[in-house]
Amino acid sequence: MNETILIVDDEPDIVSLTEKFLQIGQFNTITCNNGKEALKRMEDRFSDIALVLLDVMMPGVSGTEVLEIIKAKKE
Repeated sequence: MNETILIVDDEPDIVSLTEKFLQIGQFNTITCNNGKEALKRMEDRFSDIALVLLDVMMPGVSGTEVLEIIKAKKE
């Protein structure tokens, strides 16, 4: 079974390039363009996600805020 990686970045080119590289490595990917979308997607798939690649500086819900929520869910 391939691991699933969540990619979160507000720059579409970065999301696209990162996704392509990870798919070459046979990883499953989920992509989000902002923190709010990432949190919503994680509600349904939290236990499936092995790694989160997270942009820290995003408009709206920042990467730091997303990280704090992830850490709280793991505890």
